[in-house]
Amino acid sequence: MRYLDRSYRLREMGGNMDLLIGGDWHNGNMAMDMSAVKEFRKMLMDEPDTYAVLIGDLNEAFTVKDRRYSSYVHKGRKSTVDAQMVWTTDFLEPVADKVWAILDGNHERTVRETLLINWHVCHELGIDYGMSSTKLRLAPGLQMFFWHGAGSLRSTLDDAGDRYNSMCRSIRKRMAGKADDCHLLAQGHHHKVLILPPSNALKLVDENFITDLPD
Repeated sequence: MRYLDRSYRLREMGGNMDLLIGGDWHNGNMAMDMSAVKEFRKMLMDEPDTYAVLIGDLNEAFTVKDRRYSSYVHKGRKSTVDAQMVWTTDFLEPVADKVWAILDGNHERTVRETLLINWHVCHELGIDYGMSSTKLRLAPGLQMFFWHGAGSLRSTLDDAGDRYNSMCRSIRKRMAGKADDCHLLAQGHHHKVLILPPSNALKLVDENFITDLPD
C-alpha cells in the first residue's frame, strides 16, 4: 500500500477542493469511450481546485499471448502495450499537476513482470505511483482509501432494486477491514457506479481512537 499526504495542498486551497475518481479507461480496446475520457480530462483542466486519483486499468495491457487478446478488439495503433503507455503519458501530460496518484489495475498487473506501465507514466509526468492500493491523507483524521478492486459483481435477482442492494452488500463485505481509519473508500474494476452512504456499523479507527460514523 502507498501512503500519500496532501494535507498541505488542502491548506493551500483554504480547505476547499473537489476530488475526481477515475479509471477503467481500457486504452487500447476499441470499445474505449474516448468522449468520456476527454470530458474527464477537460474537467480537470477547466475547474480550479479540482484534482484526481486514477484507480487503474487505464490501459488494456494485453499481449498477443494473453487468451483475452483479440485481433479485432485490440487492433490499431494502440494495440501494443508500449503504445498504450505512450498514449496515456501524452494524454495526461496537460493535467499531470492535478493527478495525485495513478494505481495499477488487474490489466496493468498482467504484464508487471516485464513492464510496470503506470510506474513509467508516473515517473515521466512526476505523478505519485499508487501501486495496488493507496491511502490518501487530506487532514489530521481525514483519510481516503483507494484500490482497483477484484472479482465479479453481479446479481441474478429479478427485481432491479434487489439486485442493486445485493451488489451494495457485496461491496461492503469486500471493503470491510481494508482501511477502517478512512472516511471514504473507493474502488473501480466493476464498471458500475454504486455510492454507499456511511453506516454506523462501520468503525473509524485512527491513532487508537474509535468512533461511530454518523447515519
